[in-house]
Amino acid sequence: MPITRPMPLAPTWVRWRIVGLLLLFSFMSWFNRASMAAAGDERIMPTYGVSKEAMGAVYSAFLFVYAVFMTPGGWFIDRFGPKTALVRHGLWFRSVRSADGLGRTVRSKSHRAGAAGDCAR
Repeated sequence: MPITRPMPLAPTWVRWRIVGLLLLFSFMSWFNRASMAAAGDERIMPTYGVSKEAMGAVYSAFLFVYAVFMTPGGWFIDRFGPKTALVRHGLWFRSVRSADGLGRTVRSKSHRAGAAGDCAR
């Protein structure tokens, strides 16, 4: 009897869709970090009379939360896979950013910015 080998599956576009989502979420995370400094310097500080020290605390809080959640974010991806992680990232980012309008102070908005930073992996 001749030995038949299974035909190799043709590559699909799924992997490129995942790469596209990764690039999109990476851009969103970068844009979020980059726009925070611009918004703070040009709009938030003059409009609300926030001092440079207070705005520095907001930037530091965002950076700290971002750094703290890097390792758990990596563990999440390793355990549940990139597809689940991307869905979680998108849903969390959208829900936290949708709540931005609820804050009346810079401090409350900085807490939500930090929470959004946790999903910026």
